[in-house]
Amino acid sequence: MDRSCRRTISPGPAPDLVPILTGGAVALAGADGVLDPARAGSSPRMVALDGETPAQAMARMQDRAAHGLRLRKLLGGAAGRSLTGTVPVTTAIERRADAGDCGTVAAPTPHDPAQGVAPCDQLWLTLTNTGGKAQDVTVLYFSADFLVRPIWPVRNPVNRLAPGESCRVSLMIEPGSTPGLEEIWVLAVPVDPDAPRVDLTHLAAPGATRDLAGADALTLWLEDRLEPDNRNRTPGRGRALPVAG
Repeated sequence: MDRSCRRTISPGPAPDLVPILTGGAVALAGADGVLDPARAGSSPRMVALDGETPAQAMARMQDRAAHGLRLRKLLGGAAGRSLTGTVPVTTAIERRADAGDCGTVAAPTPHDPAQGVAPCDQLWLTLTNTGGKAQDVTVLYFSADFLVRPIWPVRNPVNRLAPGESCRVSLMIEPGSTPGLEEIWVLAVPVDPDAPRVDLTHLAAPGATRDLAGADALTLWLEDRLEPDNRNRTPGRGRALPVAG
């Protein structure tokens, strides 16, 4: 009688990122483990800051990437997404291509995402509220090196669009940027005209450096969902999700 014991080992969840040692540096490839899928250098490399050890630099990069990917998953990773399920804010994008000196740009043309952009190009977004309710709008930029950057609002301007109102938001592709797939997230939250302003730019920073002092209730709820232990919480078990009237 065969008394041998056979064990079945189930594979763990697929990794979001795969570290690869290349050219004396550590690169972060995607879940497929393919190094530099776009072109040479398109997988972000670990770069140590002054005074950092390689281990500290790797930990910082992993924390940044983990935060960016969690936020991407939480928000749905789609430009033009409304946090309430509707999309009343439309987005038109113009590209002003760099003329060669990272200071002068060509005339604006409609942006075709399939053509991509280059360092020093400028992108201009026209955001229009086509709905019947005021919208508080936040624009975040998810770069190929997994960094989330706040684009709008900055320096505390009013980010509320009344019905039919438009605004212009601009950003420049930084020199030396890692080539790869990048995303612009336009987040719209319907509000009453006299309601406190909703500004979701606080979420761009990883938890260790995030300053939530004075943040609105929706930011605090999303921040709670970003914590690894809270990702499967329902709104009733965490902070209450504010609902516009």
